Amino acid sequence: MRNTNAAVLFQVGKPLRHTPLMIPDLKSGQLLVDISYSGICHTNLLEARGKRGPDPFLPHTLGHEGSGIVVEIGDNVEKVQPGDHVVLSWIKGAGIEVPSTSYMSPDGPINSGAISTFMQRTVTCENRITRIPKSMPLKEAALL
Repeated sequence: MRNTNAAVLFQVGKPLRHTPLMIPDLKSGQLLVDISYSGICHTNLLEARGKRGPDPFLPHTLGHEGSGIVVEIGDNVEKVQPGDHVVLSWIKGAGIEVPSTSYMSPDGPINSGAISTFMQRTVTCENRITRIPKSMPLKEAALL
């Protein structure tokens, strides 16, 4: 069983909790990425503080922009290969769209959107990543 660690929002207005998660098997169109850097967007801060209204998806992961390295690809992924450097974004691009992923934690299921970067390794879909040159520093790429 593959594992990762994530900062999970269990309750709005409370600190995120460092939580171990089991990584699910990849579906067609999904890929597994080692997150190198993650941005912190104002919408994540507003959501965690409860400033975006009721949150029906609790508990869930956060983070929708970052950079990393592809570890594994699911069936039908054509844009990248393991070892490729990528930028992850909430903005849809070319490629396969896959419904949100759910992870399992010691506390039960943890919801995740199409992209989640507040974790060590994340499952995302092909249309949320863009391959970048390996010469581009991942720290800088996270800002794109």
